[in-house]
Amino acid sequence: MLFTPYENKKSAKRIRMNINKADMDKWDKLPPRSNKKTITVKNLKNGKKYVVRRADCGAGCYCAGEVVRIVKPTATKTKTTKRKAPAKKKTTKRKTTKRKR
Repeated sequence: MLFTPYENKKSAKRIRMNINKADMDKWDKLPPRSNKKTITVKNLKNGKKYVVRRADCGAGCYCAGEVVRIVKPTATKTKTTKRKAPAKKKTTKRKTTKRKR
């Protein structure tokens, strides 16, 4: 579903994002005419998560959205496998011979 909140309080620029139905349902359940409660939504285009709240649209109905902050991704623990040591090069010993003078 298309969702276009304002970039921040001082900007009229909007961020265009696609969100899933569950996030849109959370948005619809936010209380109208209040911008104190926030929710986290995930942009399906780029995978980033945003904390958003209701914002004044200009008519005073608070139907618009506003990004409060962008959630930084947390490092997930993955299974690490031991790296194999690089294969050693086989070196051949040179036979040294005495030089004739």
